[in-house]
Amino acid sequence: DLSQLTKAYSKDESIMSNCHIRIAFAPNKIETAELLSKMSGASTVAHTQRNFSGSRLSVVLNNVSTNEQLSQRPLLTPDETMRLPPADELVFVAGHAPIYCQKIIYYKDAALVKRQMLGAAKLIGNSVIDGRTKSARS
Repeated sequence: DLSQLTKAYSKDESIMSNCHIRIAFAPNKIETAELLSKMSGASTVAHTQRNFSGSRLSVVLNNVSTNEQLSQRPLLTPDETMRLPPADELVFVAGHAPIYCQKIIYYKDAALVKRQMLGAAKLIGNSVIDGRTKSARS
């Protein structure tokens, strides 16, 4: 939550300002949800309205008018950010549009499970021994 970052790094947002990539999940506090909504930006929505005039019983109406308006709305409202499903996340990369995506659960992905079984690389002297190839890299 935003309050934890403010407590640890002050209100100057030094940590938020210096992060190139920010990942967010469904927040619990409205302040954090409002910040995520603002960070997501706005979208343009078209609204169409039709007006009919004339006698209700006539075969042809005298006047039909259509009006289309473009209006702006938040891409995600604070309420929508608070209701993000547990598997969804928001990724904010500096200079790019926000990304709405789903988390990859590594233990449910066959390729990632295989990588997990390899174990971590080991440092021996100045060389890294890679568990996959059993070879030394400097």
